[in-house]
Amino acid sequence: MHVTAGLPLPMHLRVSHKWLAAVFSLCIGTLMGAGLSGCSSAQRPRQLALITPMATSELWKSMHAGAYRATQQHGVRLYWNGPTEDGDVERQIEILEHEAEQRVLGVVLAPTHASALISAVAEARRANIPVVLAGTRLASSAGMDLPAVLNDETKTGELAAKALAAQVPAGEVAIVGVDPSNSSNRERVHAFEQAIGRWPSMRVVEKFYTGPNASTGAEGDPVLLLTRHPGLRAIFSPSLAGTRVAYSMLHSRGGGERLRLVVCEQDAELFEPLRHGEIDAVIAIDVFQIGYRAANQLLQHLATGAPTHDEVVEPILITWDNVRDPAVQHRLRPYSGYDK
Repeated sequence: MHVTAGLPLPMHLRVSHKWLAAVFSLCIGTLMGAGLSGCSSAQRPRQLALITPMATSELWKSMHAGAYRATQQHGVRLYWNGPTEDGDVERQIEILEHEAEQRVLGVVLAPTHASALISAVAEARRANIPVVLAGTRLASSAGMDLPAVLNDETKTGELAAKALAAQVPAGEVAIVGVDPSNSSNRERVHAFEQAIGRWPSMRVVEKFYTGPNASTGAEGDPVLLLTRHPGLRAIFSPSLAGTRVAYSMLHSRGGGERLRLVVCEQDAELFEPLRHGEIDAVIAIDVFQIGYRAANQLLQHLATGAPTHDEVVEPILITWDNVRDPAVQHRLRPYSGYDK
């Protein structure tokens, strides 16, 4: 119907200003009431937090890729953060506390330290923020039944022992990179020691500690380990930190028979040493799957109430012979195209 400007409206189309005001007030009041009744959910972002020991290494980029894939499938945003320095426990605690204050939907946490994060995790759970652990557990004294998606540490230790025995069937072995503050590291080292016992002619002669508790074991200049054990023939490294130390030991030894080196946890910087035969094997952890399964499990729990549970992911052995295989390349660089 066309209304000519300046002419009064017909009676049946006139509306009282008071009536309009009353309707407007009623609508606003209804909207505000609904907003207040759902205030906590409205302010809570549809965002999952991933907190890793570092945010700058290839290893944790892979975990981020897996968690990102899961959040994309569920239509949820992912916030990823971690310390810039390896072993910075205080910074990881700060990040976790901040995300709890932001009321994120949940947290996937790869703990830097088995016991230092217990209090911050407990605070998050008291705020009804679910937490799933990725890659390693908290200390058993935590008193919290936290689900965890973990690497198969028994299989990792067995693969490492078999790979070393294939290179050096007899002789002295050192373990470089032991970190008692990391439960997965402890399990990995224990599994390796159990497995290497199948070769009686091989003997673990010393452990070199890294991480926050380095003072509890062999310490100081790692080159001194070579001085103490001139007959050392092989090194097993259960962590990237240990691998860096072990690799420096290889170059400081000078002439003589080359030390055999089998390491755990993949990183781009290991490709060249692997190609040149300075590293004999890498036991690659499937951190992409660990990140994916942890995030997916948490989001399914939030969406359907499905119970969370422990999961174990198998590692693979990488040598120069199979490093070019597509499956191995995907394990090494899963984040190339992870958003597709």
